[in-house]
Amino acid sequence: KTVPLVPKEAVQVLGNRKIVFEATDDPKTFILRPVRLTQEKDNAYPAIEGIFVGDKIVTSGSFLLRAEFLKTNQADF
Repeated sequence: KTVPLVPKEAVQVLGNRKIVFEATDDPKTFILRPVRLTQEKDNAYPAIEGIFVGDKIVTSGSFLLRAEFLKTNQADF
């Protein structure tokens, strides 16, 4: 079975969840995706839930997206 590989730098933690940000056709809009990952290998995690092969995942800048998300959604976390 083919599973997507998520680069280590793309993975962020919110509370007790691991998340990634998916890019959209709008360069200013990103989708927060909770993911379930398996053991890291070669600086990447196989994703068994939350994203699909071919999804465009943000790597560089994902920490900034997490910070912006937390600023605007403080009551949720």
